[in-house]
Amino acid sequence: MLPTKSFSIKLIAVLLTCCSFAVFGQTASEMKRAQLAKKQMLGKQGGAKSFEALRREIPLFQLIRQKSSGVVNAEFKEVQRAPLKGINTDDLDLSKQVSEADMKGRTNKERAVVPELSSLKGNSTFEFYDITTGRTFQMTASKVEMAEFARSMSRNPDESNPLDRPDREAVAQDEQTKKGWTNADDSRTRRAIADGYPDTNSIYQRIANYGGCSANVISANSQRLVATTAGHCVFATQNTFNFSTVDPRRNGTASPTWGTWTPVGFGYDANYRELNCEGSFTWDCIPHDIGLVIAVPNAGASPPKTMGWAYRSKSWLNARTKYRRGYPGCSQSASPAGCTTDNLYGDGAFSIGPLAHPVSGGWNRQMSYSSDTSPGDSGSGSYYYSGGYPYVFGVDSASSCQTCTSASDYPNFLRRITPVWFDFISDVVF
Repeated sequence: MLPTKSFSIKLIAVLLTCCSFAVFGQTASEMKRAQLAKKQMLGKQGGAKSFEALRREIPLFQLIRQKSSGVVNAEFKEVQRAPLKGINTDDLDLSKQVSEADMKGRTNKERAVVPELSSLKGNSTFEFYDITTGRTFQMTASKVEMAEFARSMSRNPDESNPLDRPDREAVAQDEQTKKGWTNADDSRTRRAIADGYPDTNSIYQRIANYGGCSANVISANSQRLVATTAGHCVFATQNTFNFSTVDPRRNGTASPTWGTWTPVGFGYDANYRELNCEGSFTWDCIPHDIGLVIAVPNAGASPPKTMGWAYRSKSWLNARTKYRRGYPGCSQSASPAGCTTDNLYGDGAFSIGPLAHPVSGGWNRQMSYSSDTSPGDSGSGSYYYSGGYPYVFGVDSASSCQTCTSASDYPNFLRRITPVWFDFISDVVF
């Protein structure tokens, strides 16, 4: 009887296996491949996905790289990070201050030349956070490919024209030569509509209020807006992101022309989060303190004009007039005299001082500079004009003092756009 029983058990096992195949229509090897594919599905760490696959499934990726046929062949991989909560940061003080005792390695010299493609080695890695799904993805791409693409889309290899027509009157509208120091001699003046600066002013429609911070619009159409800002303006605290609207040319309330735009995601330096800069901001966070906000229009919003983006040497920049405009928080310390909430302010031209945090190619990621700033100015862009176009070359990051004195030559720090970031911006925008 034992052989018969053993044969029956084997027969049942075979029948079950056959039925399983009949039900699922798969061989053992097919089932193994299916299980492997399932592990590599979007949402599992380690599984690389193409941009086309992400565009079909993730809302943010439907709004970037709009000329997808010509963009860089990058690898995208989901990474697991702690979940974030969106908060409104309009009334929060998001400014960052670093101790002078922590400042180190500053220099006045740099090589800072446009890198030859043959000199670019290895890959660049950036990160995206999609608000709709709450998921994080890293993009890794060849530095050479990114630079080739960025240069193919730009007139100059280190300067990308704005996506609208030049306005040669913009410089005259923006000019103001008086310069002072925050609280010691604050020369900032309001640039409201009531002060004679129209809602459609060529330059000021490109500068946005962003929930306790400022931003510069570098791309805008009927579908989306992209703006530069500081990394700490994106990640307000360790467990939150800035869900305030992006408001171009805010004038106490939202502009009647440009309206408000709701963020749907961000592009940024992964090191900012990996170093816990959103939890503990230090001197070493400044080189990673830059980000892109991607937003969609709310009802009644119209796309404003935009800025170009550029990387330029300190000597080149200091030979030209440079500006920085932002939205200081009037309820915070060191605000301009007579400050009115949610209005644009600007002071005179500034100069660039010592540099810090060098990277390959002779570029420093950090510049110190002489502009009056206070809470709310974080993320505001420093820019110059060329051929009637404004070009942003850095974003306000931190300061060494809030109540500064006239002895403080260069109390504020901006995170400069370097060649690698220039290429990343181009890859997102185009």
